[in-house]
Amino acid sequence: MDIEKKLKDTFNLKIVKVIPYIKDYSSLKIALGKAAARVFEKLIARKIFPRVGIGGGGTLYEMVDSLQFKPRKVLIYPMTIIGRGPEIFHVDSVFLVTSLFFKSLPVARAFTVGIPPLPNNKKKARNFKKYLLKEIPEVNLIYKGANNVDIAFIGAGAIIPMGDFSNELLKLGISIKNLENTNVIGGINYNWFDRFGNQIGDYFINTNVKNLKLLSKKNNKLIVLVAGGSHKIESIKTIITTKMVNSIVTDDLNANHLLNSEKFNKIERLNGKDINNNIKINHRGNYIPVPIGKIPCSLLSIKINTINSLRIKITDKCPFSCSFCHKEGGTISQDLDLNNNHLKKILDLTSKLNLSEVHLTGGEPTSHPKIIHLISIFHQNGLKVKMTSNGQFKPELINCFINSGLYSMNFSIHTLKPENLSKMQKPKRSIEWGRRALRKQIENLKLSKKAGIRVKVNTVVENIKDTIEIINFCKENCIQLRLLDNLALGSISVVKIFNTLESLGANIEEIKIIEGGSSYSYGVLIGNGYHFSIKAIRKFPLKSLCDSCDLRDKCLEWFYGIRIEQLHNNLQVRLCLHRQDPIAIQPIEKFLHSRQFCEIKKITEHGKGRITDSKFDIS
Repeated sequence: MDIEKKLKDTFNLKIVKVIPYIKDYSSLKIALGKAAARVFEKLIARKIFPRVGIGGGGTLYEMVDSLQFKPRKVLIYPMTIIGRGPEIFHVDSVFLVTSLFFKSLPVARAFTVGIPPLPNNKKKARNFKKYLLKEIPEVNLIYKGANNVDIAFIGAGAIIPMGDFSNELLKLGISIKNLENTNVIGGINYNWFDRFGNQIGDYFINTNVKNLKLLSKKNNKLIVLVAGGSHKIESIKTIITTKMVNSIVTDDLNANHLLNSEKFNKIERLNGKDINNNIKINHRGNYIPVPIGKIPCSLLSIKINTINSLRIKITDKCPFSCSFCHKEGGTISQDLDLNNNHLKKILDLTSKLNLSEVHLTGGEPTSHPKIIHLISIFHQNGLKVKMTSNGQFKPELINCFINSGLYSMNFSIHTLKPENLSKMQKPKRSIEWGRRALRKQIENLKLSKKAGIRVKVNTVVENIKDTIEIINFCKENCIQLRLLDNLALGSISVVKIFNTLESLGANIEEIKIIEGGSSYSYGVLIGNGYHFSIKAIRKFPLKSLCDSCDLRDKCLEWFYGIRIEQLHNNLQVRLCLHRQDPIAIQPIEKFLHSRQFCEIKKITEHGKGRITDSKFDIS
């Protein structure tokens, strides 16, 4: 199946034209313009005197410029009317309507009007659109005509407005910084929008985002986006996935990005479906992310559990230095001293939040000189004890782990190739180091499994070939596996995961959601009955922590759960990987009286009810 048909089928588009990507943007605009011109000629030939809307911008200028002079039976409308002057720097919609009109004489008809620039008074500028539409009937006539065209060709922009148009925005009190602060990621037809396709402001006489979506829904309307370039990737992705248009002319760089993104960020709505224990995910904007593309998705079950684990970072020491390790948010914590006072505080926290297990992390937890004592104390106090390790410990510790009460152990194994393991380290280690470390990992993994410890392999996906080798290794040795994305790489890493699944012919059978945190997972089945899981992150803000955060719309983890670490001889609660402020990191005794604690407690007590008010979003 070629890329144009894939795009059409995946996004239910009517017209798709894809050209080769050209790095030089000026050359790319010319090529896109020529391709759009060919589409334009075909579409207007289908109907006598179709109403055609034309947007503005450099790419559409190239489209109109490449059209030959010849009679065309068309009615032409500007999709946007913006006041200009005294000096102009930008090719707007009115200019292109006029140009197309002259190229299509003598039979073409065009409808446009000139309007003055916005007033310098901010309040008057923001009401100028209403005034013009109410008081000047010619403007209203054109505005209504543009919102009812049969065919429209419109452009997309990145966040930065151009030339004299930016001056008009400043009169409205809108600067580049304002746009960034309101989470704008791009524009279409002189409308700015966020990553969910919501319009930010509506001050110009144009076909806005809402009306573009309405036009695109109609079977007899063709709304064609003409846009490309690496700087517009996120803008184009949002335009297509939120259905602002129903047709596109673009380059193969953007086309491939769209197809790869859709493998993991397609969101499926589940209406009125009863899940386990009669938990209902209803129609009130509640979404479960379901990867699509070539990966079959048979949802046999959706399991929802309330968060019940406390992560405790017991040391910063680690014999590895993996470049992607987030180190639980910091690198200056002390080895945990589990004295009676510290133990009492931890037990008090787990009791008040109804947490039944602790997960020991680091660094490398087995580097803690009293690791066996820590496991034993937590176990004796009724907590299930889990641990994540890179396997660089003495084999004789395995029986000690079992005798002290360790419930399970995750082994962090990211490759089976010594040279690749050495490259993952920062700074890079020798291949011989990689060979010794990998041999020790595999040896301790197999010995732990043989001794009766519940083991699982955690793999951060760096490349598809290494991941497939690990999947086959775990399958052959009957070992549980969980794939994780590299948080620092964002969507790139997630795409690699789903490309891996596609190459294995995998089938997604289950979704497990941890209510009260951002973690969830997919249950996957590949040939011969081997099951494994994929850890993923959904948008789950802790309101008292995240609502005022500057990183809110760039966050990679949201609220994952509670972490404990020891700093300056005191136990600290860490609520965020990315922040170091007094709200994100609090002494445990202060945390127990904080707004964040009260919010988390409410979730743990009523978590399964709150799920009906959550949005599950991995975009």
